[in-house]
Amino acid sequence: ILNTNSAICPWINTVGIYHTARRRFGLQFCPECLKAEPAFKRSWRIAYSTTCPIHNQILLDACPHCGAALAPHRNHVSLAHCHVCYRLLSQTANQCPELGVASKLQAVQNWFSGKDLTGISDPAIRRGELLAGCHSLLAMLRQHATHCRNSHLVEAGSGPLELLRATERREALIFLHQLITQWPSHFRS
Repeated sequence: ILNTNSAICPWINTVGIYHTARRRFGLQFCPECLKAEPAFKRSWRIAYSTTCPIHNQILLDACPHCGAALAPHRNHVSLAHCHVCYRLLSQTANQCPELGVASKLQAVQNWFSGKDLTGISDPAIRRGELLAGCHSLLAMLRQHATHCRNSHLVEAGSGPLELLRATERREALIFLHQLITQWPSHFRS
């Protein structure tokens, strides 16, 4: 569902195109996947996708060398190179999340993609309801993050989820995992 007031589509990362320049960090990539096949996957634009399910690596949202937002359409060398510094995007150290964090992030990805609803108190809930409810809940709680005592929510920053950098979205999703798996007691606290 498109929010016509702000042109932000729920759960889709925004790239912030302004005169063909990308102002935001909405396009993500897995260095290992990009090394194997120089192409950007649609699933990397989804806000709840923060780790690669194949390589268990953290998805990056900028060039690991110069920090530029990704704009593969502006690159004249190849999709696997940065359009600013022309270095290979896949030439970076493997960044795997900690084991506990990785399992939480993978669980959230599985819930929202409809693969596995383990950990959700009501597995009969429909995927669309889960996505809409969690998006609204996160938006509401993030507006009042200063009143929460959860470090993940405070570290996630402010603004719409779809405008956040990958590291901030990971923090918000870890908080969401805690909230859902300990429902409703964690929500009340």
